[in-house]
Amino acid sequence: MEGNVVPFARRAESSVLVVEDDPSQLEELVEVVRSFGWSAAGVSDGYAAVAAIRQGRPKLVILDIRLPAIDGIRVLEFAQSLGFSGQVVLISGDPDALRRAMQSSTNPISILEKPVSTKVLGELLYAILSA
Repeated sequence: MEGNVVPFARRAESSVLVVEDDPSQLEELVEVVRSFGWSAAGVSDGYAAVAAIRQGRPKLVILDIRLPAIDGIRVLEFAQSLGFSGQVVLISGDPDALRRAMQSSTNPISILEKPVSTKVLGELLYAILSA
């Protein structure tokens, strides 16, 4: 896999894949997920995201919309074409990207604006992964 990769922690059953091209935000989001007790991995580009989804079949993907090479919406479309049935939360700091995500047919469970609140993320993690 290319780009920055934060390996899975083996602390819990449920797995979360974080896809974020900003290294500091990637690390922060992975650590927030882990702080709530779930295992997490992180990748920094769309190609690595597709490979990680194909290999690991995470229960939840937190997916930045604006990524180099393949954007988050295309990653989600490709993952769904492969039969991925996990949940997806799209994130972005770009209002146009957020609008585009709302108009897409990919049906993410949620679309969040960056910076993502730790409290909101924790509530989402609990709602999705504890179900």
